[in-house]
Amino acid sequence: MFVKSGNAFAAKIIFCSGLSFVIGIFFGLILRNAFWLIGSVFLFLVLVSFFLLKKSKWVFIISLIFFSMGFMRAECFQKDNFEKEVEKFFGAEVEISGIIIKEPDINQGSQKIIVKLEEINNQKIATQERILAFVPFYPRYEYGQSVEISGKIEKPPEFEGFDYREYLFRQGIFAVSFSPEIKIIGNGNHLSLSQRFFQGILAMKNKLRESIYRNFSVNSSLLLGAIILGDKSRLSPELEETLNKAGIRHLTAISGMHVMILMNILMLGFLGLGLWRKQAFFLTIIFILFFIIFTGFQASTIRAGIMGFLYLFGQILGRQSDSSRAIVFGAAVMLAFNPFLLNNIGFQLSFLAVLGINYLFPIFSRWLRRIPNFLELRNVLAMSLAAQIFTLPILISNFGYISLVAPITNVLILPLLPFILVFGFLSALFGLFAGIFALIFIFPCWLILSYLQIISNFFASLAFSSISLKISWVWIIFYYLFLSYLIIRWKKDHRFRIAGF
Repeated sequence: MFVKSGNAFAAKIIFCSGLSFVIGIFFGLILRNAFWLIGSVFLFLVLVSFFLLKKSKWVFIISLIFFSMGFMRAECFQKDNFEKEVEKFFGAEVEISGIIIKEPDINQGSQKIIVKLEEINNQKIATQERILAFVPFYPRYEYGQSVEISGKIEKPPEFEGFDYREYLFRQGIFAVSFSPEIKIIGNGNHLSLSQRFFQGILAMKNKLRESIYRNFSVNSSLLLGAIILGDKSRLSPELEETLNKAGIRHLTAISGMHVMILMNILMLGFLGLGLWRKQAFFLTIIFILFFIIFTGFQASTIRAGIMGFLYLFGQILGRQSDSSRAIVFGAAVMLAFNPFLLNNIGFQLSFLAVLGINYLFPIFSRWLRRIPNFLELRNVLAMSLAAQIFTLPILISNFGYISLVAPITNVLILPLLPFILVFGFLSALFGLFAGIFALIFIFPCWLILSYLQIISNFFASLAFSSISLKISWVWIIFYYLFLSYLIIRWKKDHRFRIAGF
């Protein structure tokens, strides 16, 4: 009994400390230069805890310590990593040398390239600063190329309703340049072995992209590229607006929900073949690694993969609470390396989607038990609804709208997401070499994508399909507090335990 009680206490400590660290980073990012204020509050709460708390005193104190560590980590990260040497050159014509560190973002007849600065006007740059250059569609640039940029650099512009400057700042980008002259001075000869491997992956990704564009219509290829390759920036404004109004824009952003659905299908498939649970787990992880590779090692896919792995690992251990602790602990570790991830919508959606699936999937599975589970329809629907409820405030906050038809369109479309993922990858892969035999996969994928477009176009055309809505962080906090209360009540009513408490 003592050992079990000790394990429960340790589990509670892990969960609370990880969550407190994440919350500390959140406040550290929004309350800059407020360290002394937070420190004073921290000391006051520690003193109060010694006198007022008994049983949970140490949990409370350790949580406060990790909250402070998260706050300090966010403060130090902002000061130490980004001294913004580039600011003194704003408005001036400069010559820059650097390396293209990400796959160029190609959209609407232009390119956006991110260059890590090495020199400005022959002055070495010691920090990790980056510049975003807006350049014509041609010539094409590639990851890993060394370039020289000549032109004017400026402070990133601001837009009403969207803090674009802060958005770039989170990525370490402090300057922009419009239509500069660019000269390629190296084609990746300096790259490390891992960077060369990534370069090869991007080349393979381009081959898959060409296969998709060759075998599907324009809108179908754009949709499929966004769903399986992460090419959401290539969507046309018209297609984006249609998906927004229909409430299915999230389909084009690879997130924890995509990965969780794919993991669920793989796990059930391997178990159906007679494999043991641990064997199915390891094979599923291998397939997810290939999925991450195929999407070009995008940061959003890697984060979603990590979240999905932690959830599945907790499930293998046998309890929902293990998944909760693993997810929170994983988020805390990722944020310790880069606190700015907390401001990244991809990280937010992956984290919340996996938490939503962890807590709400059992509830929706129970409510939807009368729906036949043919081809995992019930499980996919329950997962999708769980993820959407947890991510709804973030979607509204970032996109400024709420789709009134989203509940209907998602019920009609989301159960088909696994088939889009599977047939989409097979279509792109076999389209490279199988010729007419690739139609075995291309035709069903085309049918599903056509159905998706018919549904989205119809519901987006309705006058009441969506409304503009702005919400504050205060509303978001109350939303999640109320949602947590409802989940805890439901768990207690059905004799479940939540997060080890």
